[in-house]
Amino acid sequence: MKPSVTIVGFGLAGAFAATELLRRGHRLRIVDDVRPGAASPVGPGQINPLATRRFRVGWKLDEALPAALDTYRAAESACGEPLYHARPILRIVKDQTQAEDLEKRRDEPDAARWIRDPSPAEQQCIANRLRAPFGAFVTYGGGWLDVPGYLEVMRRTLQSDPRVHWNPPETAMLREPFAALPDSGPTVWCEGWRARHNPLWRNIDHNPAKGEWMRVRLGEPLRADVIVNGPCWIQPLPDGTARAGATYTWSSFESGPTADARITLVKNLAATYNGPFEILSQHVGVRPIVRDTRPVAGRHPEQPDHWILNGLGSKGALYGPWAARLLAAAMDEGAPLPREIDVTRYFR
Repeated sequence: MKPSVTIVGFGLAGAFAATELLRRGHRLRIVDDVRPGAASPVGPGQINPLATRRFRVGWKLDEALPAALDTYRAAESACGEPLYHARPILRIVKDQTQAEDLEKRRDEPDAARWIRDPSPAEQQCIANRLRAPFGAFVTYGGGWLDVPGYLEVMRRTLQSDPRVHWNPPETAMLREPFAALPDSGPTVWCEGWRARHNPLWRNIDHNPAKGEWMRVRLGEPLRADVIVNGPCWIQPLPDGTARAGATYTWSSFESGPTADARITLVKNLAATYNGPFEILSQHVGVRPIVRDTRPVAGRHPEQPDHWILNGLGSKGALYGPWAARLLAAAMDEGAPLPREIDVTRYFR
């Protein structure tokens, strides 16, 4: 029988790690300790193949996107609920430099396969509802994961699985530095931004970023089957409201929503959406980012019972399932991790 694995943290990283390790036959102990500032419970879960300012194809996209879609389809099949919403992205061109970058990308086959011109209905949405003086285009392959819904489904699934022990009392000792549970097998740390306080991972160049977004009601609703990406992203929701965001700040991680962020969000939404809107609520979470913006996965080079899956940042819905598969293969088979995500890059 394969050893039991303890997973500390049950945001997206913890859920993805649990999925892959269970699939490989491990028993699990899961420490689900949601604390203020956690990103996953409020994450918009967006996937954008051309997310960069210069419309370049996302890093490792051809590996990460299929892994993500496979994971979400499997979860939907098991629970019978829609969790991942594939959506074209109406991408607003912000200035002349971006307009020139777009023309370059259209000439590059790797990028051009993700780009198309807006349909007549999408063009009407752009003309009537958005501010796009430099134009807009459509990105294929986008969408959004219902992150709270996905995590709730995974909790229900795992809590009913006899191979999983949820918040067992013995895991309380893991709050001690370098603690390991007796006869427990390895521990995978999926703590989000709080990993920067864990002495095991002090070598990692943590750079968490607080993000805030608003839930709004638009005076003239956008099409429900798109995502808008401009000075502000706008994510229409099934209930007729929309998410709009987001900010980046690098302090006050445990505080709630702020007035400064609200001012920024309102300004950016007004620069994107051509119409009135009503603010319904404001939400905040801290993205677990590291300085080189790549995921962090692998085995501690000095504490071999300890592993990590972290650093998913604002792209956890895209890169998390892929990184979790690689981590599980490394734990089970000793498969090498890509050097770009291997935690040992911080211990050299």
